[in-house]
Amino acid sequence: MTQPTTLVLADHDRGRLERNAEAFEAAGYRVVRAQGGKTALDHVAKIGAAVLVAEGFLPDGNGIETASRLSGDRRTQSTRALVFLDTDDNYGRMRADEAGIRALIRPFTAEEMVAAVQRLEAEGRIAVAAPRVAPSLVHDIAVGNRGENPVLKHITDAVTGLWNTAYTSIKLAEEIKRARRFGTPLSVVALGFDGQAIADDASRKRLLTEVAGVLLCESRDIDHLGRGEGDAFLLVLPHTDSNGASVMASRVMGTIEKRGLTTPSSVGTVTMSAGIASFSADATPAPEDLMANAESALEQSRRFGGNRLSKWTADSTIGS
Repeated sequence: MTQPTTLVLADHDRGRLERNAEAFEAAGYRVVRAQGGKTALDHVAKIGAAVLVAEGFLPDGNGIETASRLSGDRRTQSTRALVFLDTDDNYGRMRADEAGIRALIRPFTAEEMVAAVQRLEAEGRIAVAAPRVAPSLVHDIAVGNRGENPVLKHITDAVTGLWNTAYTSIKLAEEIKRARRFGTPLSVVALGFDGQAIADDASRKRLLTEVAGVLLCESRDIDHLGRGEGDAFLLVLPHTDSNGASVMASRVMGTIEKRGLTTPSSVGTVTMSAGIASFSADATPAPEDLMANAESALEQSRRFGGNRLSKWTADSTIGS
């Protein structure tokens, strides 16, 4: 007798979790329930589930983050993933495209939900970060969002759709207040291209949107992603110390290098460097100071040859 396919279903809404679980069980699936991303991953690894179906928003990491982590564990590399997203969640759809994860967009019926998982099984789609978002998609969504909401024109970057520098500073000020009040870590990452400034406008826009796509995939919902001065990027990472910021920055830099991007004026492939500055309650820094420290560490990385990251300290800048 054929064993039923085991499916881990993750949703923070208990009522919706039960309704969807019942629909899958009626279709012959064995369903293991979870209400958070970490719990869902633990279940998948423990029982070797064939499919992970996750709500877009989850405690302990959203559905896209949870699905993306499947490829990092040999026990879960063959698990297929489906994420539920709301109709207007352009940000989530972009991140799902970037990570190569199948998304089912609301509204949908129970029958459509089950059929989507069945197609996923038939196609053998594995949750690995192979496909990437086209640069034009990032730009198109950015332009579309700014057109639909005129306020966004004043706080977002026209090319990437990320926050502009001024608004990033405002979000950083808010996070500094939270970090000081609750004693939580906070880091800022400045990312920039190595080498000379990119003169060709088309190549410049393509590279900016490529990086924006990677950042959207690698970031969490609580992170703030901004466009810095020139061709730099600013990442405000709440609840993240310098080590955690280093992990994220290294991941982004490695992804960009592996893509083998070039420009008419570049020698070899394009690489990036990063600078990290972390909040210290003792120093009581202003937002612009923390951003300036991260940018100073970025320049230090470039002076040491590029394709590296450096951490800013009050005494010196530490490279790695």
